[in-house]
Amino acid sequence: MNLNQVKTFTLLVLMSFNIIAKEQTITKLDIVIDTPAGFTKADNFNGFVQAESFATLRMNETNQSFTAATDSFLQNASEIISRDNVTISDRQGLLVKHKKTLNGNAFEQWTLLFGDKISTITINASYPLHLNKGLSPVLKGSLLSTRWLRLPSQQLFQGLPFVLDQSDNLTIVKRTSNSVVLIDKAPYDNSKAVTPLLIASSATSETEIIDIIEFSKRQLASDKFKGEITIDSEKELKINGIRAYHIEASAVEKNTGLPVLIYQTIAFQRYKYLLTIGVVEKHQSAHFKPQFETIVSSLKFKNVE
Repeated sequence: MNLNQVKTFTLLVLMSFNIIAKEQTITKLDIVIDTPAGFTKADNFNGFVQAESFATLRMNETNQSFTAATDSFLQNASEIISRDNVTISDRQGLLVKHKKTLNGNAFEQWTLLFGDKISTITINASYPLHLNKGLSPVLKGSLLSTRWLRLPSQQLFQGLPFVLDQSDNLTIVKRTSNSVVLIDKAPYDNSKAVTPLLIASSATSETEIIDIIEFSKRQLASDKFKGEITIDSEKELKINGIRAYHIEASAVEKNTGLPVLIYQTIAFQRYKYLLTIGVVEKHQSAHFKPQFETIVSSLKFKNVE
């Protein structure tokens, strides 16, 4: 196809876009987008390609916050033409138009970024620079049609190897790259009381963990407690079929000097493990211990070795 034929094809695409734009899905990313005519799913990346015009729509997700991802992108993007704040499925987004060179050829590109504190979706719409008058508005419209179907409850565990349920009083208040933190919804004066909490964290080990008892005992050490930590009970068990070790211990919380119960369970999968540790004042342990048990028993692993 020569240049004139490409231009003719592009014109036909523009004329027919509103009629035959196709809703397509990238299931892996929970993305739905209206692609222009002639765009088909790519074989070697998440996205779509229009072979006749050499235009592409490429999508990926990174475990970066939206703020971090956009800062990084803007620092490295070349020849920015325009940038606009947008909203995609109630998430903050940024739409940037810029130029770039691929294999010595000049291309123009629309880049859409959107996400939250947990992860960011990036969609790049690239097309040859000489076709910008025809393809630029069409692909911009396509990007702005994007819908992110992932629910906030699903996004909370995106990138983590596990999921869990909340309890009556303990709700998730924080998510990091490898953990979630649940605390009691009631207000506490942290200078006089210990807020009941449970932290679930995934981690890896360079060597296979053989002695799970000794490993579990070492995890009890923390600068949040003063004096000796006394193990009250311990046992091996299984969590959804995964080998685990459970310890309950008594300690004194450093900031308040109050006696607390430590409720620790570690599930092991060869070179990785999942640590859950709950802390509550002794006088509240009868109420919160069953909730720790409920949360730990609800743990499910996305990939089981």
